[in-house]
Amino acid sequence: MEYVAKIHDRFFYNDSKATNILATSKALSAFEQPTILLAGGLDRGNGFEELAPYLNHVKAMVLFGETANKIHEVAKHAGITEVSFANDVEDAVPKAYAMSAPGDVILLSPPVRAGINIKLLNKEETCLSKPCIH
Repeated sequence: MEYVAKIHDRFFYNDSKATNILATSKALSAFEQPTILLAGGLDRGNGFEELAPYLNHVKAMVLFGETANKIHEVAKHAGITEVSFANDVEDAVPKAYAMSAPGDVILLSPPVRAGINIKLLNKEETCLSKPCIH
């Protein structure tokens, strides 16, 4: 997991290498602050119920990809009512920012292979950097 930036008192983390439930649950366990989780990607037929115990600090989710609806079901069962859907990660980041408040963590941790263009996630590039946030 990589710390990317602090923007307007929001803390951005890139854990795009978390391509399974165990990795995402470890990433979620690293935070006690309210967290907005960006998640989703390619559907390999897995369920995501195992994530539920790790969602206690997640206040909102932005979901994308083939698994968005499956992860949404887990979010509903965990009591997370603030859920948005995005076309991809580039679309998800500004939505996550809009759902956040100062002090929140915005965490990209997809629990599946997301087909993410890693260039979009670099500090110097577009998606998790200041130009993406308006």
